[in-house]
Amino acid sequence: MQKIRYLFIVLLVCIGVMSLSAQTDDDEPDPQDAPPELMVVSVLPEDGTRDVAGRAVITVIFNRPVVPLVIVEEMDELPQPLTISPAIEGKGEWLNSSIYTFTPDVIWSPSTTYTLMVNAGLTAVDGTVLAKDYMWSFTTTDPRVIETRPRQNENTVALNRNFQMTFNMPMNTESVEQAFFLRPVGSEGNTAGTFEWNRDNTGFIFRPSELLVIDSRYEAGFAPRAVFAAMGENPMPNGFTTHFTTVPYPEIIGSDPPDGSSPSYIWDVSIKFNTFMDVTSFHDLITISPAPAREPDLYFYDWNNSLVISFYIYPSTTYTITLAPGATDPYGNKVGGYEFSFTSPPYEPQLGMRTAGYVGLYNANNPKTELFVTHMNVSYLDLNLYSVPLAEFALSVLDEDNYDPTYNYRPSPDDLLKNWQIESVAPENYVRFELLDLGAGLYEDKTALDPGIYFLTMSSPETRRAQYDDYKHFLVVANANLVTKMSIDNVLIWATDLQTGAPIANTTIKIYDGRYSEVARGTTDENGMLYLDLPRTNDVYDKRIAILDDGTYFGVGLSTWSNGIESYNFGVPSNYYPQQYSVYIYTDRPIYRPGQPVHFRGVVREKDDVVYSIPAMTTVPVQIYDDSGELVYDKELTLTEFGTFSDTFDIASEAGLGSYRINVELPSRQRWYSEGGSVYFAVAEYRLPEFQVETVPVTSEVVQGDT
Repeated sequence: MQKIRYLFIVLLVCIGVMSLSAQTDDDEPDPQDAPPELMVVSVLPEDGTRDVAGRAVITVIFNRPVVPLVIVEEMDELPQPLTISPAIEGKGEWLNSSIYTFTPDVIWSPSTTYTLMVNAGLTAVDGTVLAKDYMWSFTTTDPRVIETRPRQNENTVALNRNFQMTFNMPMNTESVEQAFFLRPVGSEGNTAGTFEWNRDNTGFIFRPSELLVIDSRYEAGFAPRAVFAAMGENPMPNGFTTHFTTVPYPEIIGSDPPDGSSPSYIWDVSIKFNTFMDVTSFHDLITISPAPAREPDLYFYDWNNSLVISFYIYPSTTYTITLAPGATDPYGNKVGGYEFSFTSPPYEPQLGMRTAGYVGLYNANNPKTELFVTHMNVSYLDLNLYSVPLAEFALSVLDEDNYDPTYNYRPSPDDLLKNWQIESVAPENYVRFELLDLGAGLYEDKTALDPGIYFLTMSSPETRRAQYDDYKHFLVVANANLVTKMSIDNVLIWATDLQTGAPIANTTIKIYDGRYSEVARGTTDENGMLYLDLPRTNDVYDKRIAILDDGTYFGVGLSTWSNGIESYNFGVPSNYYPQQYSVYIYTDRPIYRPGQPVHFRGVVREKDDVVYSIPAMTTVPVQIYDDSGELVYDKELTLTEFGTFSDTFDIASEAGLGSYRINVELPSRQRWYSEGGSVYFAVAEYRLPEFQVETVPVTSEVVQGDT
């Protein structure tokens, strides 16, 4: 409300200034258009306003200029037209020639009606006079309680809880302390205790000398006209009373899971109380049958008054939890015993394939094509085996957007080779292994799958109801192994017989890019080796696939198939990205103080494998970051004819202490790897070196005068 009043005043000031600026000597107002006398047209606060608070500004607006526009130094000489009763110290000010304001030095006295008057006889600039007194009044706000802790009608209040009360203004502390009461409802006495007021006397904490009465409804407050604000002589007209209820005597109100239940899911096991309890009092009182492998952990949650009993819960097991009598609340009040039982749910249905990943390599020379699957708590397995066109498989494994090539693959129904079911004979909650013979029933004279690509899916009624995804797996049934090593512009392949390990000579291998477009082909030598140049790619991790399919041998090799043979699997760091540039940066010393200069220099070279040359670029961007990561230096430095750059960075005298970084970032052709270099230096305060000197006398005693 106060902000709205100020905006209104500013608007009126702007209108007044615009009106004055629009008048000229040749544009005098017509006397017949103006009222015949000086008048007050508006006041703030308005007549009869109640609940005026704080240092509310009084504003009086006249219908015509009353004072001339003067410089600031002459404003004190202007008339002060306002009389206030009861009197209050303050400052009057003309905002313009027709708007007057009064700002009190102190807050208006609370619960007080103020009468304000602009005295008759006030003369305007044009000579018109205020014919009669203009009077109005307003009433200031009463002292009020704006917050209590405990809150109104709060329950389960601790017996050692303090009481807090906050007012809307500074209060007369003596009157509040004398009038304040805190007592059980219906009691005529008062709770003894001490008061502690905040700095501006707008609130206090009352600390009872003894514990509150358990399971009791309390009232707190004071009677009407019993307390006073810090200023003014009128008491607070209305009294104030708030209520709260202390904690009850402890009782057990239930359990989770409920007694006799068989829940489908158990988050935790707990006993619920009507109030908070002392968790240490439960030790040696909890019995679980059947007994868990170790003692349960006990936690008490104050937010819902529950004792959580944490232990490993076996599936499909009926547990009985017994709480012996004797547990207490924080005040020593005891609770009786309690017992409840529940039956835990079985494990969730589970399926799994014991494979190395989404794609598996299977030897076509084996008498059977087999793999293990696992299941638990399902009625039967639904299995489907599909043949996969080579192009569809290649596009799936070459997809850059999916780590799992089976995720988006949808086989054609026409490619279904067989569908079968396996009924589960496993007991509930036990994992069973099944060895699948994938080629069984497909051929008359064998059970091994022919070389090629296959797709296996597995599901069950239970996992479908739970909306689990089907298990899916690509099978590469091959008789050739392709060891494939690709770089950004060439590939090296070693083709061997998957059964014997013998090199496969004089066979054609084709290379395809991520769109399954052939980019190269070649013939292996007598050692099964093939080296080919490829169209250059900017990213060493761009996927490419090698395929051998000559009618006798079949095998595939993907450039990113390196699971288990990466350098990090052996604890060796590596970086396969080819660097276009090499940058070396150094400073004149490793540590500086605030205010000192840092002289640095760098060398830039273009890099082609192990061949270094001066780059074609003429400048390099150099940034320096402070200890907080903020950029404190950013320049484009010119390279010399030797491919070097240098400059000086002046550390600010108030600079933060810590590690600073000089960084050069150059254009990169890679998606995930940046080019450039950096160096760190430290900024620290100088500290005098500390050292200790120990002296050992030649003799233990010396007489004065001895040499």
